[in-house]
Amino acid sequence: MAKRRTRAGGGGGSSMGLIMTLVFFILTTVTLGVTTYMGYAEVKDYDDKRKDAEKKTKEMEKEKDWYKFQSLVVLQYAGHPYKDEKDDENFRGLLMKDKAEFTDKGNVSRKFGDKPTDLKQYTEIVKELDAVAPWKAADTEPSTTLVKLIKAREKDLKTEKEAVVVLRKDLEDAKNASTLLQARLDNETKNFNDAVAKAKDDAEKNRKADRTKIDELRVLLDAANDEKNKAVKTAGEQGVAAKDYEEKFKTADAGFKKETKDKNELETKLIQVTNEKSELLKRIPEEKKLGRDRGLSPAAVAALERWPADKLRWQIIRLDQKGTQPYINLGAADGLETQVTFHVHALGRDGKLSATPKGTVEVIRLVPNSPHLAQVQVTSIVDANKDPIVPGDRLFNPTWGPGQPKRVAIAGLADIGGEGTDNSADLRRLLGRSNVIVDAYVDTRNEKEPEILNGRGEKGAITSKTNYLIIGDDLDQAAFRHRMKGDAKYKEQFSRLMTEMRERATALGIRVVNVSEYLDMIGYRQPKAAIRRP
Repeated sequence: MAKRRTRAGGGGGSSMGLIMTLVFFILTTVTLGVTTYMGYAEVKDYDDKRKDAEKKTKEMEKEKDWYKFQSLVVLQYAGHPYKDEKDDENFRGLLMKDKAEFTDKGNVSRKFGDKPTDLKQYTEIVKELDAVAPWKAADTEPSTTLVKLIKAREKDLKTEKEAVVVLRKDLEDAKNASTLLQARLDNETKNFNDAVAKAKDDAEKNRKADRTKIDELRVLLDAANDEKNKAVKTAGEQGVAAKDYEEKFKTADAGFKKETKDKNELETKLIQVTNEKSELLKRIPEEKKLGRDRGLSPAAVAALERWPADKLRWQIIRLDQKGTQPYINLGAADGLETQVTFHVHALGRDGKLSATPKGTVEVIRLVPNSPHLAQVQVTSIVDANKDPIVPGDRLFNPTWGPGQPKRVAIAGLADIGGEGTDNSADLRRLLGRSNVIVDAYVDTRNEKEPEILNGRGEKGAITSKTNYLIIGDDLDQAAFRHRMKGDAKYKEQFSRLMTEMRERATALGIRVVNVSEYLDMIGYRQPKAAIRRP
């Protein structure tokens, strides 16, 4: 029994070693597994951080390229482009490609990322810049730059400032002229008031003298009546005395009536002077007088009565220092040219032009940088003292208008110089400057036969669009000098064409005027020898 326990004890020692070995192996394996796992986790974490850093670096690079692209495009628009001296052409080519991709195709380059910062805001900025300085896809730079635009604006501003200086000077001149006119008006008003006061004093003195004379006559009349009554009472020889007294009475009565008439005439004169003062102060134009009293033809008067409201704005806007070269509110933008003429009329209280013109003006200069401003020369004036041309007076020319050309035909030859020569070519040039189209005229350059041409030298004819037929002179006019005047056949053909044109105009209801009437309408002042009324 004791021997068995000994064997049993020896076998237990061997098993313990195996267990310890096994436990150590397990612990070692677990430790190694844990440390290996921890090592691999740390490596993976580092690799993730490295990838994240690389991703952020790329995003920062794209963002840097995005902001660089923005600044380069804006610098190009501004006019101070970035220049890479090493590779300038390649740099501009890449920038142009990116710009075209961004603005023309609406795509964002991949190197800027999917959604660059401030994409919407920058897109609006580029649109605004491109509206001011267009930059086409095929161009390496904008058509212009902000710097150039600013410089151009500064130049325009300088020009405007110079124009303002001129306008201020003209305004000062106008103020000075207005002061002189006001002083003249005050002086004339004072003289008028003095004359009225003197007339009143004279009238009062005359009335006093009349009253004294009347009293004396009444005394004489009473005395005569007394004498007459006494004479009537007497008989016989006193009849003759009564007759003498009757004659005295008649004489005294006639004197009384004469004095009364004189007194009434003086009172009437005083009323007339008072009315003249009122009329002078009101300065009401004599609207009811015919225009031809001051050189306006019946055709011009008819056109004046139909003058449209939109043309009432044509006016004198200011005077020069001398008052002979005013400024008007029409210019190059209205199609105005030099040598175009106008009548000058006052504007009545009823908003219509006065029937009587103050004078005429001719365009001598279109003011630069002012599209609706021109300077004119006063070519005639009716009364510079009592009715001068002043700012606010209106312009009248029924055959001229901005973009609205009139059309005329000319039957016969025009002698606008008053020398008995053919000035038809000069008339057509005058009409051209006034924006008037010549539909037809009788041309005499062909010595075989006259023909009807238009203002372009082509075959001409009167149409329903023709506004006026201007009747000139026949070749057979006694005072007219023309190389074909002695050719009877040629004169007959010329007269036939004139007759046909007149009949055509009458059939179409076209207004017919002679040369003088038409020139009156457009304000052209003919030499006195050239004016021939029908």
